[in-house]
Amino acid sequence: MKKFVSSLLAAIMLLALALPVSAFAGENAQVEFTAEGDRAAVRLQLPANTGKGITALQLTFQVTAPADAQLDFDFADDLPGSVQQVRYQAQQGTLTIYVAGTAQLFSQDQAYLGQLVASGDQEGDVVVKVEQNALRLVNGVNV
Repeated sequence: MKKFVSSLLAAIMLLALALPVSAFAGENAQVEFTAEGDRAAVRLQLPANTGKGITALQLTFQVTAPADAQLDFDFADDLPGSVQQVRYQAQQGTLTIYVAGTAQLFSQDQAYLGQLVASGDQEGDVVVKVEQNALRLVNGVNV
């Protein structure tokens, strides 16, 4: 069984290496938050002429929140991407969103991603920030 799993992982890695995609950090990208009660709208703005062909993204938020806080992400209804996932890791203080598909994610180098949603019984502020190198993009225009 171990040999099968190792072979499967090796095959996946070879397949990933064969795909003509380029991945890069979203340097100089801007993440804009607009607070609305227990929610914050999230919009991503890329530098001019860099959004063409982007088909996948990973964005990690650094979160400081009360101990019982639950965080989630409601993806925008019109956001392309057949894969839309969110992972909140309270102990690490991170919330990561993943969006991927075959359609281009950005229109005119910007995209409304959705809303961060906070809930919980304790009073307290939820502080969310995006640090350098928190954004990863995949350009699959040649796939």
